[in-house]
Amino acid sequence: MSLDNHPEALRAWRLAERKRLVAQRMALDAPTRAHAQTQFDQQLTALLATHAGGVLGLCWPFRHEHDARHLASLWRARGGISALPVVLAAGQALQFRAWVPGDAMQLGVYDIPFPAHGTVVTPTVLLVPMNGFDAQGYRLGYGGGFFDRTLAALRAQGHSVSVIGVAFEFSRLTTIYPQHYDLPMDWIVTETTTYAVRNHCLVAQPAR
Repeated sequence: MSLDNHPEALRAWRLAERKRLVAQRMALDAPTRAHAQTQFDQQLTALLATHAGGVLGLCWPFRHEHDARHLASLWRARGGISALPVVLAAGQALQFRAWVPGDAMQLGVYDIPFPAHGTVVTPTVLLVPMNGFDAQGYRLGYGGGFFDRTLAALRAQGHSVSVIGVAFEFSRLTTIYPQHYDLPMDWIVTETTTYAVRNHCLVAQPAR
């Protein structure tokens, strides 16, 4: 049975896959995570070098996701701005606030910190954590739809934003059964490979 036309079955399947992939990520031991962090940083540093300046939106690390704060430091050193997302309300797009270490923070959804008083900015590049991804470049997140709504809103307003999904290679699925509201990534970076998403296909990029 295809899940495309069975919304309840699709939700149940996505929930089960999300739990499975998060559990697999959480089970990684500290040395494996540290090695993967270095590999992620190498892939992402090379890719971000092709995006000059602007506003880098990133997420505070959660449940052993890649920690992008070091990359944000490099981005700021080249004259860019780093920003963290704020959940304003369910069903709404995210707001991004400029952030540097030492800023006053508050705890939001899942007790994830966000800037208490940062300037509201518009990302030109987004690093989006993924629990899973598929062969067409679609993302399996936490099910809230925040990033899809945010990307749709930014593009509807005429903003150009490059979206980079970040996940472990073991998180790759054949399909997430994308629906009309799901938006593909522009790039996907794992600890081993950088993929460009072209015509709903993953195209592995040569090592830099």
